[in-house]
Amino acid sequence: MAQPHTSIRLTSHATRGQGGVLLTDGTNYALTEGGWAPGVAPRSRAAYAGRDLYDPTVETITVNVLGATTAQTLANLATLSQLLDQAEAFMAGEPVAPVRLEIWPQGSTTAAPSAALVIGRAQGSLLDLPQTFADLLMVNEVPQVTIRIARRGTWLGPPESVTGTAQSGELRQQLTWPTGATAIPSPMRVQIDGVPETTTFRPGFLVIGTAEGTPPSTLRISSAVGGNPGGVYPAGWAAVSETGTGAQDNQILRYTANDVTWSDWINIGVGTFGANHIQILTTIRNNVAGATWELQPRIGLQGYMGSRQILPLTTIPGNSGTYPQAIALSDAYLPYDPLTTVPDCLIEVRVRLASAAHIGATLDLERVAAVSLDTVQTRILAIDPFTTGSTTGSTQSLVIDPQPLTALAPTVQRVNGPTRTAVSATGDPYLLTTAATVHLWWLAPIANRWRIGAGALNATITRWPAALTPV
Repeated sequence: MAQPHTSIRLTSHATRGQGGVLLTDGTNYALTEGGWAPGVAPRSRAAYAGRDLYDPTVETITVNVLGATTAQTLANLATLSQLLDQAEAFMAGEPVAPVRLEIWPQGSTTAAPSAALVIGRAQGSLLDLPQTFADLLMVNEVPQVTIRIARRGTWLGPPESVTGTAQSGELRQQLTWPTGATAIPSPMRVQIDGVPETTTFRPGFLVIGTAEGTPPSTLRISSAVGGNPGGVYPAGWAAVSETGTGAQDNQILRYTANDVTWSDWINIGVGTFGANHIQILTTIRNNVAGATWELQPRIGLQGYMGSRQILPLTTIPGNSGTYPQAIALSDAYLPYDPLTTVPDCLIEVRVRLASAAHIGATLDLERVAAVSLDTVQTRILAIDPFTTGSTTGSTQSLVIDPQPLTALAPTVQRVNGPTRTAVSATGDPYLLTTAATVHLWWLAPIANRWRIGAGALNATITRWPAALTPV
């Protein structure tokens, strides 16, 4: 009888559609009458970092194990059991290749089968064998062999990549896949090439979301100076021209402390932007060693009565250094209705000096960003300081890889030729998107600069189109 799938394969081969056991070949293995269809994973009701949004799914597949001879039949049965044992060993952390379940439905137009990582047996034994096993060897068949495995919840299509245009000084790119959006969140791998060698990167942020600026978006970045059209500033505040440090628009916003009271509130952006849950990021510089500052943000949405909120203080300690720094100010929950016109988002700050011993000290703000956390498609990775060593070429790469088919957890690494070094980061590196266009922003101060000053940074994003049923 016709089977519902062209091929069903369990394999650890690096290339899709090869190796392992083909459960539908009709020579060594065959589905029992009635065939088999995969389950459909539900969304997880718990939020876990480092994994996709869908629960693991149990698959029960019943096959007849065949062979031209008794010895071959037993060998085919052994191959199947050994492959399932390999999946168990992989889950236990042993250095073996992962095992995938691959399906190619009849009529599929994809270039390769859909795949899901096998994460071990579902329960009980690796295989359920028939009680009449010994009696049937003369017909070279072991019938009704039941496989029960657990797999990751989503089926992943063949990977597809898009590369941006190299940029000097900062990585801030929008990349679009020609194949368009996906129906459910798909995992993404980000590789940033052109990272300069022998460079120490201070704490920074990698922000990944949908298109910047154009509503509806998940990211909006503006110059701190840009929040004051006409150049009118409250007492103590002024726009200062600054070149050679990578400041946006070659300007920074400076406050000079004449006392230890709070400054007036000043608008530092952001423009047209709307979200319920917003994270504020900014770049600052404390210009006097030993001077400690307190900075307090206030945020609101134009036209939303009662939306303006004063957020918790951020302390900038006097020993933090007199160089540009990237910091997360606070996050806020606002009464935004996404079904209405996207409003202007207003972010203000006020600052004060902690001690009169440093009267006359100055604090600079360079940029501010609002990041929507309403969707799992936005990720903020806080990347800890790291230093690039000498290289096999002239640059290195920073790679954030969810490893959805090859490992149990995502990685953040610095790649120098064949050498891979872990980079410490806070946040969820299991990157997901449904969007056709993704925005990538790497906020990375170095030395006395607000951003990387040389080189040609470029990003390649690879996604595995995800589906709940094989396509």
